[in-house]
Amino acid sequence: MREIMLGFNKLEEQLIDNLGIDLKEALVICCLAEKQLSTSEIASTLELKMSHTSKIIASLEKKELLFREFGQEDKRRMFFKSNKKGVKLYHKLKSFSFNVPLTLKGLF
Repeated sequence: MREIMLGFNKLEEQLIDNLGIDLKEALVICCLAEKQLSTSEIASTLELKMSHTSKIIASLEKKELLFREFGQEDKRRMFFKSNKKGVKLYHKLKSFSFNVPLTLKGLF
């Protein structure tokens, strides 16, 4: 288990060093690249707690990678979508060449 966690930490370091986002931020960017979702939909899709999802969204907003929109039917509901900068990052993520640690090679 320890080796797996260390392997994922190395993958995350590559993301941070090369793209400026961590692993969970990358997952949210991937979720929002082609569709608009609410916080609860993002949390459900990624199996994260709402509070953690909110923190990730706030971080991505601070990095100016997504925008929020009020719901059409319910103005209290917020929806999120990647902006141009976020979509550009999504395409970089898709083509990013990870140096997969040996401990994770069997998983990929």
